[in-house]
This record gives sequence, structure tokens and C-alpha cells, in this order.
Amino acid sequence: MRSIRKFSLVACCIVVSLFFVQPTLADVTTNVWVEVEMHQIQTGVQAGEQDTRLLCSATDGSFSNTWLIVDRTAANMVAAGALTAHSLSQKVVIRIVTFGSGFRIEKLRIVAP
Repeated sequence: MRSIRKFSLVACCIVVSLFFVQPTLADVTTNVWVEVEMHQIQTGVQAGEQDTRLLCSATDGSFSNTWLIVDRTAANMVAAGALTAHSLSQKVVIRIVTFGSGFRIEKLRIVAP
């Protein structure tokens, strides 16, 4: 019985730490425009609303291989811009804002080479 309590306590600590530590480890700067290289784009529907996620790395090295979720109000526009830029191999600049314990992409701009 004691081992079950210890295991559940350790599991609870790990789950809680994932929610609070992961955003701080990413070193994602917020409320600024960041030039990124996009590796992968996922679009779809979650809970009946548009959902877009970008796997990207900042060109200045502040974060790398980080999944960022697009703000729901901007999902269609950001997804269209990201897919266009990715297919044309253009540079992208995104605006990252804080959202709860994580981050959201608020806006996206395509930069000419």
C-alpha cells in the first residue's frame, strides 16, 4: 500500500512539473516578433474549432523544435500564411503571446528573401 502512495505522489509531481516547467525551458520570448524556420505545420479541428500548430525554430537561437499553437481567433489566417510560406520556402516572422501556462502565435508575416 505504501508503494502505491509513493508511486502516485511521484507521478503527480511529474505531471505537475510538465505543466509548469516546460514553458520555462523553451525560452520562448513573448510579445515580440520572432523570425522562425518552420519544420512542420498541422491544421485541423479540435472541439469543433479550427486548430493550427507550428513546429518551428527561431533563427536567433532563442528556441528550437518547439510546437507553438496558433490563437483560435487567428487560426485560418495564420494557417494559410504558414502553408504558403512553407511551400514557397519564404522566411516567416511570428508574434508570440503568452496564454495561460503556455504560448500562442497571434500573427504571422511572410518576409521576402
